[in-house]
Amino acid sequence: ITSLNSNNFQSVVSVHGQGGTGYNGLKKGTVPYSNGITQANSVKSCSDSMSRTDKVVGVTVIHGEADAGAASGVYKGYLVQWQNDYDTDVKAITGQTENIPMFTDQMGSFTALSRTTSNVPIDQLAAAEENPGKIYLVGPKYFLTYSPDDGVHLTNTSYRWLGEYYGKVIKKVVVDGESWKPLSPKEIVRKGNIVYA
Repeated sequence: ITSLNSNNFQSVVSVHGQGGTGYNGLKKGTVPYSNGITQANSVKSCSDSMSRTDKVVGVTVIHGEADAGAASGVYKGYLVQWQNDYDTDVKAITGQTENIPMFTDQMGSFTALSRTTSNVPIDQLAAAEENPGKIYLVGPKYFLTYSPDDGVHLTNTSYRWLGEYYGKVIKKVVVDGESWKPLSPKEIVRKGNIVYA
């Protein structure tokens, strides 16, 4: 990477997740996580061979459904630990000093999992609010269209929209050097059985 702001850079995108898997099957010490670290090492080796500077600009996480039953605060802890592990392990490979932020979204399909509520969306918001510059909440997914087959996965068009949201936020944060916070209420007040936001 010569300069992100000059648009004089090449990008590499790698995938090492595993569908339908909770945090405990993806965290540091698991095969998917190790695959990600192997990919980071491969990109570093390739960059070095071409006399290019290697910098990892972020990790994207579309996740939460498999942990929908987690107690309050548990999933927030998962995200904080996950980002910290990637930040530490990838910096050791690239030598960069900049944070390696995690970009995530807010799960909205817990009702399709036979749950009336879930702590995960609240924890996703809290993780981003309490860890600025490290975890970014791209936005919610409740407004997207879900597949009628299972109600958990999005339709192809909605996945494309979600990808565009991720792209917008990553550009704003990584390329433009700006901060990001999704649309959210400044204040929430309950009076009796009415909630005002």
